[in-house]
Amino acid sequence: MEYRGFLVKEEENKILLTSANHPEDLYDIRWLIQKLNLPIHLEGRTFFINEGLYNKDKLIWYPAQNHEAGGNGGWRSWKYFIKSIHGPKVRTLTLETGVALFIKSLSSAGITTISSCDGHGRKAPFVSFFGRYNACWFKVLFCNNFKSDTLNYEWNFRTSLSSDWDLVAVKKELRWDLHYVLEDTYQFANFFLENSKTISTMKRHIFKNNRNSNRKLLKGKDFGELYDWMETRYLAFLKEQEGQIFINKGD
Repeated sequence: MEYRGFLVKEEENKILLTSANHPEDLYDIRWLIQKLNLPIHLEGRTFFINEGLYNKDKLIWYPAQNHEAGGNGGWRSWKYFIKSIHGPKVRTLTLETGVALFIKSLSSAGITTISSCDGHGRKAPFVSFFGRYNACWFKVLFCNNFKSDTLNYEWNFRTSLSSDWDLVAVKKELRWDLHYVLEDTYQFANFFLENSKTISTMKRHIFKNNRNSNRKLLKGKDFGELYDWMETRYLAFLKEQEGQIFINKGD
């Protein structure tokens, strides 16, 4: 379930679908269990998996249905970026497997995206962020918490339409392969899920002061200048809070 993008947790030897999922996800899981004839029984939000073999790939790689993109234009604003505790909940089956859990993990950490694609094993996967504030903040966290030698692909940033920016994969030596894409994005997702509350709280603490004056200041900065400004404050905050705040990098 997690590889397909559903947010689950283990509690008292039970597997539960968390409330962080989209309200329609529970309906979709019931539908998938029936459609794929899975040996899974669902009571409320609790999963009971029956003994026996079944083709997990049918579930993991079930194709996205009715892709969604878009949102409120106000989500690009500095005010929304600072105040948002988490992004909007996204229905899992509108997301492609290679990026589904990653997208939902970003939302749980207060980072908003507008669209995504896992590349279908034929082209570069990407995630498009809602406005440059979300993109820059993600880039600060990404560049300071991930090592390229642990990833299958190189992940870079590029400008998109309007004021949005993309995180896009670049091939090294490996050909495009959805399993490799999922390995990378699953690593990203684990970090953001494990640190979601810390990241969201930290974002609001770092940037909430002088909100209006900062908004005017940042309006004239390009993406690189905005990144430098955010990273400086991020690193200063970590130094000030040393011993009091901890981001788990999974080391």
